[in-house]
Amino acid sequence: MQKREREPTVSRGAPLAWEVLTIMWRYPTALIVPAAGLGLVADALQFVEGTLATIGVSLALAVLFEGYVAYVERLVMAAESDPRAVRVFALTRRALPLVPALLLASLAAIVLPLAASGLLVLPGLWLLTRWSLFAPAIARDGLGPVEGLRRSSELVRGRFAFAFGAATLPLLVEHAVVHATALTAESVAPPPLAFVVAGVTVAGVSPFAALSVSLAFDRLREARAADGRPRG
Repeated sequence: MQKREREPTVSRGAPLAWEVLTIMWRYPTALIVPAAGLGLVADALQFVEGTLATIGVSLALAVLFEGYVAYVERLVMAAESDPRAVRVFALTRRALPLVPALLLASLAAIVLPLAASGLLVLPGLWLLTRWSLFAPAIARDGLGPVEGLRRSSELVRGRFAFAFGAATLPLLVEHAVVHATALTAESVAPPPLAFVVAGVTVAGVSPFAALSVSLAFDRLREARAADGRPRG
């Protein structure tokens, strides 16, 4: 019987989770305050009445989340090249041009896998993992939505387990927490306090998820480059 080949390992020194927490420790205000704002908007869905208003707030939330992803990508790049450039307004200005491409790519990378998961869980998770790195691919390599999805799939190929643990799992946790917060915050606290609960909760998960995806992209890109180097 032929042995199944093991997936090649991905290593970059410190564990990825520790690297994520280190960045969060260095830039708490720049990461957590914008994420708390996302939580406030997510919780606002509970107070919106009418189909059109709900759709409008939902679309605004989608734009803000992709904007935050772009913002975190710019923060990671600035932290690596010039930590003094980590300023909220400067990073926001540099992140805005990325939002349209991220929104288009997210329609395929997030919406389709989640829809597929409603029918069959495994195909949905497979798609979500293969396309989970589209945001850093677009932000770092200057790719369009389709090219970003393709680049993500190329990097994940052969290293699915690492990508699932480093990117897909944090994204699923973030998705579950944001939705649970939006639906239940008012049931555990009065409206003013519910906004605080929502903001704090989302601020606890969104920075970690966005940073984990970004750093997973770095590690997989380095691993892919190492695969092509001559060994001697």
